[in-house]
Amino acid sequence: MKNLYLLICLLFSLSNYSYAQLFCQGNIPVTTVSTNMTGWQARGGLGHPGNTVVTLCGFPPNANIIGLQWANMQYNTIGDSWCNEVQLDLDSELIIYVESGGNHPGPCGPYAGGSPTILSGTGLEMTASATGCIVLQPYLTWLGSPSIGADYTSGILTFTACPQNTPLPVLFKKFDLYAADQYHILDWTTSAEINNRGWEIQRSDKGIVWENIGWIDGTGNSSTEKSYTFTDKDPMAGLNFYRLEQWDFNGAVSHSEIRYLEHRTGGLTIYPNPVKDQLFISGTPENTTFTISDQQGRMILQGSTTEGAIDFAPIRSGSYILHLQQDGQISHHRIVKVE
Repeated sequence: MKNLYLLICLLFSLSNYSYAQLFCQGNIPVTTVSTNMTGWQARGGLGHPGNTVVTLCGFPPNANIIGLQWANMQYNTIGDSWCNEVQLDLDSELIIYVESGGNHPGPCGPYAGGSPTILSGTGLEMTASATGCIVLQPYLTWLGSPSIGADYTSGILTFTACPQNTPLPVLFKKFDLYAADQYHILDWTTSAEINNRGWEIQRSDKGIVWENIGWIDGTGNSSTEKSYTFTDKDPMAGLNFYRLEQWDFNGAVSHSEIRYLEHRTGGLTIYPNPVKDQLFISGTPENTTFTISDQQGRMILQGSTTEGAIDFAPIRSGSYILHLQQDGQISHHRIVKVE
């Protein structure tokens, strides 16, 4: 393995991302292997005899390790150790580094971070052995006293991997579905693409039999974020199920997660969209309430639609989600504010 180092700061939160189901090239599902960190110890630098050494197996032979997540990771420091002096090694590569200084000594955590795909596209070549194993070891970076160390009290590590020479064709950062007036908008972002020809946009009334309703070209090969949008201008009455069928240039196919949205034909009208000042809503029951949130899910405004309009003038330009609650059901509509 290359002698490279990757600092994965715990400021990277899993809650900011929603991933579609992951497939390696050739429509092969990723392999997921987890281990419990409870009872692990760090007593010195890398290779110290007092450090816990764990051999984690269950990967395909020589598999490409593409992602790492950790949850509820906690440890108690001993002596002169600080939280950010405790690190985790995978086959001589640093894979977890706690950024905050923390306690001296004392409890550290709980920490969570990483993602199923964070290692892909970084330039690291992290692979399992020919027997499908990796070696993990917690260690210390400061060795100023003999009575130092850390004892792990909890933590779950989860690795994702693809077979040798079969990386993920597409890494999804998000895949969202919104209603805009009488249209349905599919909106997705990739963080990396390999040999990606593009997507068939597929729709179904029950999520069983699918029809192709459009095509969006992919980027081919990319290690930067790319955003895509498709508009279904003629959704079916009732529930509409959607998925993305991704095609490689070599003919391999994989599918995204399924999203669904109800299309109502009872006269609900939301206009204009994009909106500058007043957003008018008609065709809703008297008890309908609304909430407007931004793309990060933060509430911007809430109220009732009894007045027939929402004042968007004070809201900054951008893309928002209008949530309408009526008769016990909630519908979601993408609204674009312009100056």
